[in-house]
Amino acid sequence: MYFYSMSNDQHPLDDIDEELNQLQEQVEIQLLATDRIRELLPEFGGDMHKERELEFFFYANREEDAIALAVELEKHKLGKEITINFFRGSYSIIGLTEKKMTYAQPLDKWIKQMNELAFKFDCEFDGWGSLV
Repeated sequence: MYFYSMSNDQHPLDDIDEELNQLQEQVEIQLLATDRIRELLPEFGGDMHKERELEFFFYANREEDAIALAVELEKHKLGKEITINFFRGSYSIIGLTEKKMTYAQPLDKWIKQMNELAFKFDCEFDGWGSLV
């Protein structure tokens, strides 16, 4: 039999649950922002079914996390022309995708994947943009 004692009431898995909840919240925020872009895109002459390159943005506090994320993005062909810059105390990781569809399912899946990678490498996925 194994007994476990902690000095406070918090269970070690509580931190994991909190981090997963934060990840889910971040994904939901990104999906809401993307829905708004989908609404506005036609007003600016954009075609929701046109394949386009997406520029993506991540931030990291530590250089090794930024590098590990960039390597993972390239390894899985999720990004090209990836750059890492240090500015105002954090590292920005910026790159381009191959052409992606901007309608719902493929883009939403990609957003979730990018947030999961950010979580894995202790980074923040700040979003995406594209020329219209």
